[in-house]
Amino acid sequence: TGADGAFNPTVDRLVTLPDDGVLNYTSINIPAGVTVRFQRNTLNTPVQIRVSGNATIDGVIDVSGGDSAAVGTAGDGVIADDGIPGSGGPGGFDGGRGGAPGASGFVGGQGIGPGGGFPSQWQVVSAGVSFGCGGGGGGFAIDGGLGRYWGGVSGTCNTVTQTAGGGRAYGNERLLPLIGGSGGGGAAGGQTFAGSGGGGGGGAILIAASGTLTINGAIRANGGRAGASAGTGTGGAGRGGGGGAIRLIASTLAGNGALSAIGGIGATNEPVW
Repeated sequence: TGADGAFNPTVDRLVTLPDDGVLNYTSINIPAGVTVRFQRNTLNTPVQIRVSGNATIDGVIDVSGGDSAAVGTAGDGVIADDGIPGSGGPGGFDGGRGGAPGASGFVGGQGIGPGGGFPSQWQVVSAGVSFGCGGGGGGFAIDGGLGRYWGGVSGTCNTVTQTAGGGRAYGNERLLPLIGGSGGGGAAGGQTFAGSGGGGGGGAILIAASGTLTINGAIRANGGRAGASAGTGTGGAGRGGGGGAIRLIASTLAGNGALSAIGGIGATNEPVW
């Protein structure tokens, strides 16, 4: 309908989504060097952009999930934010919280969403000190990765019982219904420090243009990264959130830009999934 007029930002913008997540523009022109993000609404709907004319994206549209906070000596020194998970992008899901430190209550939280990464429920002991094991990755198009990371040493929490499972795959290639990625699982807390939370799942976005949709910039719906973990008696590292969804409809698609909806990276030296 074009009720929201022309969208021509000249600086970075955080757009507040209406309750239904639908934005109606007459045209869109996002220049190079400008990034547009969206504030999630209370229902956490995907972003739906309808354009009655042409849309040109030379800059960036980003609905990616947020990163979780680093913990222990890898963190910012503020213990209160240890374990806080990453938020999902609009239409995506939050990561699971990292487990608290200590000998009890250390279990991490499961990632939110239909493919939420499983939390770690295990600690391991090295030189008389307990460390937490890592959480599993959030899923979407494929299963999330397994959690096998603690205290800066990869591959230690790798027995069948200690390994947190990745979230399950869901959705379909048509992206109907439109939905984002699930959150990564939170890691178990260690003897001294909490585990890091899971990364947020990438959001979901639809852009439907009656005219030509030209993309020379980028549209991103990546999963958030999991915060790093370090220090004696630290908790484990969570896993990244699942990648989100990008659906494009137009009379003509043009340009040589990039579309990215990959899963978030876990802690240092962890793979992308």
